Amino acid sequence: DAMAKISSITTEASATVQGMNLDMKMIDAKGSKVLQTLSMMGNTVQKTVFDGKDGYMEMQGQKMPMPAEAKTEHLKKTELFTELNFKNPTVVGIEKYNGEDAYVIKESDNTYYYNVKTGLKMGDIQNIKMAGKSNSIPTNYSDYKVVSGVMMPYTISQNMMGQDIVFNVKSYQVNQAKDTDFK
Repeated sequence: DAMAKISSITTEASATVQGMNLDMKMIDAKGSKVLQTLSMMGNTVQKTVFDGKDGYMEMQGQKMPMPAEAKTEHLKKTELFTELNFKNPTVVGIEKYNGEDAYVIKESDNTYYYNVKTGLKMGDIQNIKMAGKSNSIPTNYSDYKVVSGVMMPYTISQNMMGQDIVFNVKSYQVNQAKDTDFK
């Protein structure tokens, strides 16, 4: 019920990469809408914008239309919470994940790990196609706290280009997004 009341989530987080702060702001809204900005030393290094139909990507000041593969990936995510997008999930079994028992669930090309004791998502492996190549992106979730009645992770560790980057969430805001955020 709490999830159904949330139409958008704004996440602000930071990480340290090679001794420098990497700030992330992400706005997700129902209808496949996304704004993600990565900034370092006050400068935007990467920006992704998708309004539910079309979008663009910007890297170090170079703006380009969003590739068709990326649009397709965004359009698959109509709901804010991954689990609500599941079409045909398969419970594979129970495995150790970061030293704890986890239910393993396969959905499409992705794998999700949920803590047997708490039911909370511990991690996932997303398989994304970009420029004709398939990439696996492992992500770990921990340090959950209640936000508007929903348990949300405050530590998100993602492997980017062979390097683990640990984002510490500073804040979550719900139902604050505006259509202008996705332009």
